[in-house]
Amino acid sequence: MLRLIALCAGIAASPAVAAEVHPCEEAEISALFLAEPWEANTQVFANGNVRLAILDMIEPAAAAFHLLILSPPFRELGLPTCQVVSFDGSLGYMVMSLDGLTSSYDPATGLSFQIPMAIGPEPFDEGVLFITLNQATGVVAAEDIGS
Repeated sequence: MLRLIALCAGIAASPAVAAEVHPCEEAEISALFLAEPWEANTQVFANGNVRLAILDMIEPAAAAFHLLILSPPFRELGLPTCQVVSFDGSLGYMVMSLDGLTSSYDPATGLSFQIPMAIGPEPFDEGVLFITLNQATGVVAAEDIGS
C-alpha cells in the first residue's frame, strides 16, 4: 500500500508519467478479468484488427484496472499481438473507462487513443492515458497525464 501511495504522489507531482506496456504472457492475463459489462468495456478499431478492453484484476482494489490491447502484427495461426498497459508493474489504475475515449489516426505515428483514468486512493488524481499504436510493428507507447 505504501508503494501505491508513493506512486500516486509521484503522478500528482509530475505532469506526465510513462505507463508500462508488457506482453500479456508476462501479465498472466485471463478472460476472467474482462471488466463487466463487456459491451461497455471493449471497443474495436481499424476494421476489427485492433481491440481495446478494460481488465479488472480485482486486487489491489485501489489499482485494479489495466488496458488490454489486441492488434497486428498477427502471429502464428492468425493470433494478434497481445499487450497490457499498466500504471506500474502489477499496479493498474483506480478508475479506467472507455466512456469518453477518443481516437485518431496519423499515418506517420499510427493509431492514437486518449482514455480517461484516475489514480487512487482518494482524493483521485484524474487524468488521461495517451496511447499510440503502430500496427506495422506492434509497438505501443503509453503515457499518463494527470490533472
